[in-house]
Amino acid sequence: MSILICDPDMAWAEKVRKHFTQLNLVADIANNGKECQLKIYKNKYECVILDIDTIHHSGAEVLKFIRLNFPMIRVVLTVSSSKRLDELLIVKEDLANMGVSTLLIKPYGLDKILSVVEEQNFHSSWKSIIENDVLEEEVEVTVQDNEFTKIDLHLLSLENAAIFDCYVRLTKNKYIKIFNRGDVFNKERIAKHFSSSKDKSIYFKTKDRSVYINFMNDFILKTVKSNEATTSKKVLLAKSLTEKYIEEVYTKGLHPQLMNEGKKVCENMYDIILGSKDLSILMRDYRENGNDDLAHCFLTSFFSVMIAKNLNWKSSRTIEAVALGGLIHDIGKLKLDRKIRTKKVSELTEFELAQYKRHPELGVDLLQNCSGISESVIQIVYQHHEYMGGDGFPNKLSGAKIYPLAKVVGLANSFVHDMIELNTNPLDTIKALISNRNKVLRFDPLIVKALISSFIKSEEK
Repeated sequence: MSILICDPDMAWAEKVRKHFTQLNLVADIANNGKECQLKIYKNKYECVILDIDTIHHSGAEVLKFIRLNFPMIRVVLTVSSSKRLDELLIVKEDLANMGVSTLLIKPYGLDKILSVVEEQNFHSSWKSIIENDVLEEEVEVTVQDNEFTKIDLHLLSLENAAIFDCYVRLTKNKYIKIFNRGDVFNKERIAKHFSSSKDKSIYFKTKDRSVYINFMNDFILKTVKSNEATTSKKVLLAKSLTEKYIEEVYTKGLHPQLMNEGKKVCENMYDIILGSKDLSILMRDYRENGNDDLAHCFLTSFFSVMIAKNLNWKSSRTIEAVALGGLIHDIGKLKLDRKIRTKKVSELTEFELAQYKRHPELGVDLLQNCSGISESVIQIVYQHHEYMGGDGFPNKLSGAKIYPLAKVVGLANSFVHDMIELNTNPLDTIKALISNRNKVLRFDPLIVKALISSFIKSEEK
């Protein structure tokens, strides 16, 4: 990890730099705000430790520069005291909007700043795992179910050491830890637990979910490049990764580290779609048997990217916006009453329907507090329920007034909704869509054609 330290107390900054260097971390120093911005522009830093009283471009100016130009960089803001924020008219609740990941009040020790930096880099901690061939005894524990996340055993990379403690669920709130972090997977132990069990899932603590996301992003990238896996396996890997990513976003919000991971998720998804020649055949008969909400977000993003590909949109920023917009298009539903979120639209009362139709606006409210979210993604979230005829919501936009990327995600969203609701495969869902003239007219004909092309083999085009 590469760190930049910008502090008016140069003696202290040098002391911090030496401490990090002794621990094999790459650390650099900036004398003032102007030099800090220049170094950020020229080099690649994952973390900046910035004092609010930095001179020659103030700490606030540097924060704004980072938020607007390098929002993926995590910022640890240091201040002389809590009163100093009051003097600068900065409210602690606004720090996240300014791009601050962590606030440190001086004085703080070297161990404290190290723990903060390591905590921010926790998601990539699997890269420094020391493998252990000697397995300890299995341990039974009593822990609340809501503290665990599960993944299918066949999606776990058993050729690597365990990247987190792995558990098997026995009964409600009871688990047995079968591998410790760093353990080399033992086939006999796996067979003992899964040969006759219907539940083929490995469970890990939800606090480790960001580690899983970072690992899977790296694993899928290597898998796609090596062409070792089938298209079906690649799609399953992408689905598992995407669903865990959505769960993390919905639980913790879109902080800078998650934004960076989201970009990688979108890149991996596009690489799978771009490089899989038999994808159109696979997607004809695709069936969804998972969590409806998570599956909906994954498939909306996936089909949005497939549409964009068939429209020959090649800009990486455009593809990223379409993919991320598809992933989080329904994020505004988090602000709705749970009773409304769990009902089908057809079951909502008139009052509940009116509340439901506010979710695009609520989504924008959430995203405007997140640094690094492009205006394209915000417009996708805001307009994904607008239709060509002007009968959508929230603003009854029509035709060319609808943002083009929102048209793509809007069609994918409606298509996936029908697919899950009707429990049909994509090809049959397409046939149902085409036969419903009123529904077809809701969408841009070029985008409908691009969706249909997703299920036509290249030799048939």
